[in-house]
Amino acid sequence: MRAAKAFTAVFRSATLLLACTPLLGMRPAVLVVVSWVVAALLHRIAVKKERLAPDLRTFLLLSAPFLVMVFDMLRADDIPAAWAIAERSVILAVAPFVVFVLRPPVDDTLRDRATDMFSLSALALALYANLSIAITGIAADI
Repeated sequence: MRAAKAFTAVFRSATLLLACTPLLGMRPAVLVVVSWVVAALLHRIAVKKERLAPDLRTFLLLSAPFLVMVFDMLRADDIPAAWAIAERSVILAVAPFVVFVLRPPVDDTLRDRATDMFSLSALALALYANLSIAITGIAADI
């Protein structure tokens, strides 16, 4: 029972940290996404309770934009540049996998807090960028 509470708390924290990704650079954002997936996977393994079966059709439907982008990448002239774009967009496939296949515990409170955290971090990023432009007259390197 203690393990279940601990893994639930870790997943909730990782989800709230995931909502802050607009403020993070590329490397920290990748680490946050990886930690979120690992937290969901550990919760799935450690907490033995009845869950709905994985919804593979919904997962494939929601990750289809990423899969189409990867297939389209094969015809690119500059494969390393195309691969960099695919790396930045992998969350399009990872998020549906976590939500619809691993089925972690997400209640209304966590969803509301994550939405609020994302909104605040996006607002902070917008304020930083606009103030930087207003003060210096040139766009900030974000």
